[in-house]
Amino acid sequence: MPRAFVRKRDLAQALLYRGRGFTASQTARMTERILDAIVRQLKAGGRVEIRNFGSFFLSERASRFARNPRTGEMLEISAKRVPRFRASRRLAELVARGGKK
Repeated sequence: MPRAFVRKRDLAQALLYRGRGFTASQTARMTERILDAIVRQLKAGGRVEIRNFGSFFLSERASRFARNPRTGEMLEISAKRVPRFRASRRLAELVARGGKK
């Protein structure tokens, strides 16, 4: 059974095992640079689309009031930007079929 999560190290290992002649440290740096590029684009307010995989984008969350469950005190939670991911149609179909192409 596959693990419930994938670490950056696992992504780098996947690149390493493709037999492209890269070292482990090179694939680790490539993975880090890819993820950094996604973060930089989102910080700048942009969107990252990876064809046949999905899109990373920002969503605005409005300010709201919530109750502290311990004290019952009402608190205002300020508005913020949150990262989101939307799977492509192809990815959604592959997952629904159990990954069979």
